[in-house]
Amino acid sequence: MELHPLSQPQIRQLLGYPHGNQQAVQQLASELQQHQIASIYAAGPRRVAGIPVLGLGYGGLVILVKHQEQMRVLKIRRTDAGQTSLCREAAALSRANEASIGPRLVAHSSNFLIMDYLVGPAYYHWLRTVPPLPTLKANLRQLLAQARQLDRLGLDHGELRCVSSHVVATQRGPAILDFGSASFQRRPANLTQLVQGLWIGTRLAEQLRPRFAHVEKSALVHRLRAYKQQPNSATFEALLQYLGLWGD
Repeated sequence: MELHPLSQPQIRQLLGYPHGNQQAVQQLASELQQHQIASIYAAGPRRVAGIPVLGLGYGGLVILVKHQEQMRVLKIRRTDAGQTSLCREAAALSRANEASIGPRLVAHSSNFLIMDYLVGPAYYHWLRTVPPLPTLKANLRQLLAQARQLDRLGLDHGELRCVSSHVVATQRGPAILDFGSASFQRRPANLTQLVQGLWIGTRLAEQLRPRFAHVEKSALVHRLRAYKQQPNSATFEALLQYLGLWGD
């Protein structure tokens, strides 16, 4: 992977994406240099200003950077983003980190987040490798436990039904990413959304169906409703038992 200095014109376009406001570019470049980021890696499936990047969303641009001699993830607030600050996302990620969930937040300002780089394929692609059933069950149990923990924290991720966009399969297990839509104000629905994304009407559900043939939609929805009404250990355990993820 090639390293590009922040002073390079194409990189300056990234810092001010999409409009390239020079004042915003200069401010962000100065902040990043103060946090010991002087260059970025050309890496990722998307291209912006001719440079490969990890991701591009409505609120931010995600790139791989060199930070304190390590590869880390930098999320930059887009200049046309609806939100005026990334501090709310930083607070949500920091709270998740307290429960060992999500990439570790290293530093942040209103304009950027610096996070650990979690290496692994999107969950859909990992499922297509057909992991052994005991490995798959242990991984799913760990993922559902993370969603349950977020519920207990009172933090709603907001986008966990789209599992492939927000979960990667690392060597240590599943990791939930991107807390840009997270909120402490909504009633948490992390476990409910996650289970729906895994077993009901999605590409991942199609991947899982042959290995969870006993799971029937109406019975699953019944258990999700029970958990939603009383999100406690008993209803969570009942859900895991129905899915075949309890006690393996």
